[in-house]
Amino acid sequence: PPLRRAAFTGDQVEQQLDRAAHDTLADPRHLIQVDGRLRVTALLDWYRADFDAYPGGAAAFLREFASLRAADALTTGAIDTLDYDWPLVTS
Repeated sequence: PPLRRAAFTGDQVEQQLDRAAHDTLADPRHLIQVDGRLRVTALLDWYRADFDAYPGGAAAFLREFASLRAADALTTGAIDTLDYDWPLVTS
């Protein structure tokens, strides 16, 4: 996920983490749709136990934080992982 330009703060950490999840899944390097299949970041595979522990599992996490169009693609159950993009990106 992209690095923030500011530190997380105790009183705002939940909102900041939610924003980071939305921003990450809005980036085509982390989530795209191809031929009716949803392709997501390899992080979901690497940390599968964490995402499985999310209420409703990884699919519920994606429904909550991905775009509505991507969430609709989950009804097909067709999810693949993307190769992870390791370079640092500066903006």
